[in-house]
Amino acid sequence: QSAGEIGAEGYTRHVSTAEAMEGEREPDWKGILAQHTAAFEFLRSPEYCSQRQVQTEHAMAANAACHRLRLPNKANWWLQEAKKSFRLQWSSDPEVFLLYAKH
Repeated sequence: QSAGEIGAEGYTRHVSTAEAMEGEREPDWKGILAQHTAAFEFLRSPEYCSQRQVQTEHAMAANAACHRLRLPNKANWWLQEAKKSFRLQWSSDPEVFLLYAKH
């Protein structure tokens, strides 16, 4: 639990930092990508399976940052990650329901 609290504080810091950077007149897209990547990775844990929508949003924000940085391969990778997170949330695959049942 203690480690989870520390992780959650880190997650909140990543989100806040990303939002602040996105609001800048000249956003630091590399930094924004790093913040959304860290937030996405934190939510990858099975304990946060109820947060797949937010994880999808972080993946799409990372995708947008990659486009701004002219990194098409990375942008595509992030799009695929967004699709995976979306499927984990909305799929009718029985395996998805088993994932939720375990946590």
